[in-house]
Parts: sequence; structure tokens; C-alpha cells
Amino acid sequence: MKSISFNDVSFAYPAVEGDLDSDGKPVIPRAVFDHFTGEIPAGFTSLIGPNGSGKSTFMMLASGRLVPQNGKVLLFGQDVASLDGERKNLLASVIYQNMEFESRDKVSQLLSFVYADGALKANAKGIRTDVDLLTEVIDVFELEKVMNHGLTELSKGEIQRVLLAFSLLYGSASVFMDEPLFAMEDRQKKSALKYLGEFAE
Repeated sequence: MKSISFNDVSFAYPAVEGDLDSDGKPVIPRAVFDHFTGEIPAGFTSLIGPNGSGKSTFMMLASGRLVPQNGKVLLFGQDVASLDGERKNLLASVIYQNMEFESRDKVSQLLSFVYADGALKANAKGIRTDVDLLTEVIDVFELEKVMNHGLTELSKGEIQRVLLAFSLLYGSASVFMDEPLFAMEDRQKKSALKYLGEFAE
């Protein structure tokens, strides 16, 4: 089963006003994708490549957070550029690199809210929303000790683990993650990757 399809996709970031080359001419951004066509099957997939090779841009296009200048990106057969915000979020959750946000609520409150909100929306999609999922992600991502803490009290690694839990509890059909594990301990990375791979099946 195909989950992501790029059909003749071209994309370049807009030029930066005032950005000039050594000759004083405006810099024309290079195309990150130039009439690219490809597919990724459903399941757990890792993108590996050097910095600047287009991994983050691929993720943003595949999840509908960026729109190509040419061609179409289909996620589970749907043109993501044509979807409204809620339908797009039900198809794809995104964890951005260095993602942070502020809230006065405690981790326990936030997890419960995200789970309840996501479960209501996801039930019609046949996405996993069983009552054990909340307990399961708290255990897998080792969140017991931070449940009564606010987000501003957490370390970078703890925030990453909370964000992973958020992304699964919301119940989207797919989750895109841009270097979501870099601040975790090696043991936690291995545990998280193992669980994410099993969850994707």
C-alpha cells in the first residue's frame, strides 16, 4: 500500500529579498525538487542524507505543510494541498526539529487532552484509540516522573519524549518527525525507535 506519492513535483524556496551573489546579482534559489516522482509504502521509513539534501523539505511537502510549485503530492491517495487544516492534521502529525511550545498545564493534563481530542476525531478513521494507548506511551517514553511538571521545567530530551507521545495520541494516520530523538539518551532512542516501528505496523 502506498502512503506517499510524489508526482512530477518541483519545489524551490522563495528568493530572499536583498540576497545578492558576489557579482551583486539577486540569488536565485536552486530547486530542492525538480520534476521528482517517487513513492513510499505505508510503514516505518527513515530518510538518511547529508544536511541540505532535502529531507526536511520532503517531509513538509509530504505532510502538506508546504505546497509544490508543480506536480502533486498524495498522502493516502489524497492531494494534501487541497485539504483544510483539520483534515490535513488527521492525515499527518508533524514533529519539527527543535520544536517547542509553552503551556501552563502539566504534562499529565496535556497528554489527556491530546488523547481525548485526537481519539474523538480518529475513531471514524479506524485509527488505534484503545484505552491502553495513553498508559502505553507514558511507559514507553518514560514520562512517569514528569507527569506533574510543566513543559518549561523539562529538559530537551524530556520535551522530545512528550512530543512523541502527543503525536501518537492525537491519532493521525501518519506521523512525520524531523530529528525527533537527537536529545535523548541512546537507550531511550533505541526504545523509541523500536516502539515506533512496531506502532507503524
